Amino acid sequence: MINQRIGLYLCMFCLTAFFSPATAAGKRKLSSAKDINGSWQVSEIKGVPVAESEKPPFLSFDCMKKKVNGWAGCNHIQGSFKFNPVRYQLHFSPIASTRMACPFMETENMLIQSLAEVSGYLSDTDKDGHKRLVLYNDEGSEILKMTRMMPLDGRWNVVKVNDFAIENDGGEIFLIFDSYRKILSGQLGCNTYHASLICDLKKTSVIRIENGAVSLRMCAEPDAEMETRLLQALEKVVSYKKFSDGKAILCDGGGNVLIELAR
Repeated sequence: MINQRIGLYLCMFCLTAFFSPATAAGKRKLSSAKDINGSWQVSEIKGVPVAESEKPPFLSFDCMKKKVNGWAGCNHIQGSFKFNPVRYQLHFSPIASTRMACPFMETENMLIQSLAEVSGYLSDTDKDGHKRLVLYNDEGSEILKMTRMMPLDGRWNVVKVNDFAIENDGGEIFLIFDSYRKILSGQLGCNTYHASLICDLKKTSVIRIENGAVSLRMCAEPDAEMETRLLQALEKVVSYKKFSDGKAILCDGGGNVLIELAR
């Protein structure tokens, strides 16, 4: 009887180890808070890719306070979590959200429901150098796949070019940074804009903007002048800084501020 019990315990231990996230990917590297801390863009939920959008769903972890917040696709969400980096365990408290109603809620509902199933995680780096975070359930199945966000990722309104302030309360002039797809797009006021975004994933303040292209609409003189100013400034950008109050700046090689941005 004793031998049978020992055998049963060993079997249960082996099954637990097999389904743990750490062994699921064949890795046993030492984990720490920095593997989770920060903002992550949700790319896949239970094997279903998240549709590309101007403002994709994301989660931001604060491991010091054990708090998580983010954007689910329509509403802001927040909650708390517990994690054990030695055993790669991660559990969320019930997630709270704002109450806005949107036409399409499938992705948001799936994301919030999926967080309740999470019990573990793994972090790694893909072939292009992007940090990834995968969340698992008790059975070792992938629940969420996420990619580390550059602090500048997402949509920003342009509020100043060089020393020229822009009246942009309506958000007609904006830039959208997507470090995962390496794309910068936006609206210059009259024409749309599209360019390649070159990011240095080891030096998070370094970026370059190349191969910029604009649509060919005829614009009134004030808009045309502003677009020219903005395009010339974008060509000189080599670094950025994001501030905690929802503002950011783009700078040239000498550290001079070229463009000011706001959420």
